Amino acid sequence: MRNKKRSLLLLLASALALLGTPNHSLATTVTVKLTGVNGATQGGVYADPYYGTINKGSQVVLVCDDFNHETDIGESWQATVSTFADLNSVRFKQNTPAQTLQDYEEAAYLYNQLLSHPSQYGDISFALWALFSPNAKNSSGFTANSQNWLNAAQSQTFHAGEFSNFLILTPVNSRSDSPQEFLTTTATPEPASLLLLMSGLAAVSLLWRKKLLA
Repeated sequence: MRNKKRSLLLLLASALALLGTPNHSLATTVTVKLTGVNGATQGGVYADPYYGTINKGSQVVLVCDDFNHETDIGESWQATVSTFADLNSVRFKQNTPAQTLQDYEEAAYLYNQLLSHPSQYGDISFALWALFSPNAKNSSGFTANSQNWLNAAQSQTFHAGEFSNFLILTPVNSRSDSPQEFLTTTATPEPASLLLLMSGLAAVSLLWRKKLLA
């Protein structure tokens, strides 16, 4: 009886893990397409956030962390998917893994602030870009408020797993004509997936009950 119960729990845990993970996170590389911008500009460039698709799926929010490359609307490219648990393939690796993690955590912090403060898209975008591209500070788009946001990000203390829902999409092409690197977040299960999960749980529960009564 105890072994059967353990097997049931393992089955349920596996189902939850599969349904809670977006399909694109299972691949080493994905196809990213930039489909649009929010329309805000600062310093002569479009500010974050942008919009796109991953493997021709539904639209996702994309936040660029890369000031020194360009991506055109409608452009598609191959990108390596990284999580905060493994940053070996990201574009802006620092001298130590700890510093790389700290910098990307600051970028994720600014990503969240960006979506919470739409009136400050430009200032927060330039703060995020300056994390990895110091020359962004030379642009007219980098303001005193951008520096305030940058200071706020660099003063944060982050905890392990705080940004476990983030993905870094790094172009496979690393040449000067490469598209930009983007951050996005993993999606929650769609209604159809949740319905499938509930149906599966009900079926397993019924099967387990029958075994107990047998």
